[in-house]
Amino acid sequence: MPVDPAPKGWPIARPGLLMIYVGSVCFIRIGAELDEAGEAVHRTELARAIDARPNTVRVGVVYDVPLALGITALGRSDIAAMLNQRRDKLRQTTAAFALATPSAFVRGMLQAVFWIAPPPYPSTMVESVEDALHFVARHLSGIDVPAMLAAYRSEVLLRTVAGKR
Repeated sequence: MPVDPAPKGWPIARPGLLMIYVGSVCFIRIGAELDEAGEAVHRTELARAIDARPNTVRVGVVYDVPLALGITALGRSDIAAMLNQRRDKLRQTTAAFALATPSAFVRGMLQAVFWIAPPPYPSTMVESVEDALHFVARHLSGIDVPAMLAAYRSEVLLRTVAGKR
């Protein structure tokens, strides 16, 4: 039986933030309502999720950022430091990472994080969640992209208010 990689207490759903596993893929959706408190929850829960991930599990990670949003400079540096501290664990347990956003601004923000904390796994930045899943599927077996995309979109609708998160 497959191991559930989600930490206790997940999924996380709050204004501007959804953190959820669908199978072996961790989806993190950042929306317009993300405030400083939400940023702090994001950083804390991301660290907790990485720490709780069994070393025998490999996961894909998809960030879904549909709008041109910003995480503060302090937030970016905190995330980079947290990722650097967990570099060995990430190398062992992360099959691939993809950021899905139409925003060049958001892609630039992630590039700044990656300059400080280069990922020890395959990564890409694309415009859609579907493209992100296709990338992850090339590095993680057993992903049915259409089915997973449908399940993720269903979760977004279920856990967000009028699609605003």
